[in-house]
Amino acid sequence: MLPLKQRTYELMRSGPGSHVLDVGCGPGVDTSALGVRVGSTGKVVGVDTNCNFVREADNLAEQSGVRLWVEHLVGDAERLALKTGTFDACRCERVLQHVSRPDRVVFEMVRVTRDGGWIVALDIDWATLSIDVSDVELERRLVRFHLDAHRSGSVGRQLWRLFKQAGLSDISLDFATLPCLNLASAAFGLGVLEMAEQAAKAGAISSEAAAEWREALLDADAKGVFFASVNAVFAVGRKAG
Repeated sequence: MLPLKQRTYELMRSGPGSHVLDVGCGPGVDTSALGVRVGSTGKVVGVDTNCNFVREADNLAEQSGVRLWVEHLVGDAERLALKTGTFDACRCERVLQHVSRPDRVVFEMVRVTRDGGWIVALDIDWATLSIDVSDVELERRLVRFHLDAHRSGSVGRQLWRLFKQAGLSDISLDFATLPCLNLASAAFGLGVLEMAEQAAKAGAISSEAAAEWREALLDADAKGVFFASVNAVFAVGRKAG
């Protein structure tokens, strides 16, 4: 994901002295990186609902030497407790798929950005998840289950519309296909093992089908022919003013 992260930083047009916001900052990997990018004359704020992540983010900023100008807050992305027109740029990465109202999050990001500032979102369209197995019917059922397990699992394809509806200008899109050529990376990044277990617990598939799925993936991996992929979408737009 590192090249994709770097791409979002570039799309923010952030540099020394910039004031930027990271919505859904998690443990602060991006806020610390942005802190280095904007320097001591800039300001970085990260917001996350998870107080443990916020503490981790503060610790990472301290270790990275950027704590004096990098701040993390516990907050709701749909109701940011931040002043209007505060930031030169805002970003969110793989956050909108987890919220029930991604339009509200985009609206809030636009609200807290100054006129002429940039908003960047990177998210996944889980409907494009594809795993090379012989039982295509089971694969499609599990992909649909995995899609529905996210509050907004197909939000990647919705970014153009969401940015247009938020009144942004100069909107552009970019796309990346994320391939996984081994089971370990697909299990970690795409949840291809976990989704079968969860589907079986929910009664969406049988425990036997879940076991067969796991065996098929392990067999493909052992033979060196495992393949899975999903599409990510970048959206960038500028706040009019």
